[in-house]
Amino acid sequence: MAAHIKTLLLVLFSITVPIRITSATALSTWCASKGTQAWYLGQSCYTLTTDAKSYVDNANTACTERVNGGVAMLSTTDIIKSVCTNLLSKSSNTLWFIAFVQILQSDHAGKNDDWFWVDSKNNTYGRCPDATWASGEPDDQPPKVDGLDHNYENCVVIEKTGIMRDTGCTGSFFPAICQYREPSFDYQTKNIGYKVKSTSTALISGKVEISVETTEWCAIMCKTYITCRAFSINKSLITCTLLFKYDLSEADFEPNPDYETYGLY
Repeated sequence: MAAHIKTLLLVLFSITVPIRITSATALSTWCASKGTQAWYLGQSCYTLTTDAKSYVDNANTACTERVNGGVAMLSTTDIIKSVCTNLLSKSSNTLWFIAFVQILQSDHAGKNDDWFWVDSKNNTYGRCPDATWASGEPDDQPPKVDGLDHNYENCVVIEKTGIMRDTGCTGSFFPAICQYREPSFDYQTKNIGYKVKSTSTALISGKVEISVETTEWCAIMCKTYITCRAFSINKSLITCTLLFKYDLSEADFEPNPDYETYGLY
């Protein structure tokens, strides 16, 4: 592999020029200019739409003020809490669509099964262990006694408190939270031929040895999670591990030729 992985994130957005975020950017400046109507966090600007639309219409047409936009993926508790406190709390609306969608994997899936973060091209980026559902949710109205999901409510709205509710993707109408991302990053080689130890404090809990289709998806996943600053690739099994930091010490590693670690500058 090259000394740097140029993460163009073409799966997520059409952008071709990688940058390094070291100071104020065009996106962060634009975000600040919107005052209380936007919030910049984790290399993304979050904004709120005002028109009530279905999730499908929001996903197709709502988040288009800038490039790299889409309905927001609020992938961690920290992101959810920050967006609720600094953005949703200042709005007169009460519910917003987010990009959390149920994609049933079998005919016997339950109401709590198979919820994924999904981008505008229907690529999925993992489930949401941090989701906090309202009491009785998800309920897939109208309910049936068999306990299975029947594709009635496969989209999600979020309250100002961070509580989530399932709702219809086409028959329900709410504004949306938009997320505009910075252009892609260069990831620099940190270690080749070494595995991050299971005892390392740099490991992000629940994000260890995740199976992916291609190694590039490791960089996409790292970009998605606000706390991720580096990732380790197992080239043999095609798995990746997300890390809180990139400045690891020798004590964090053990020799293993199948592994490579990359981090932000």
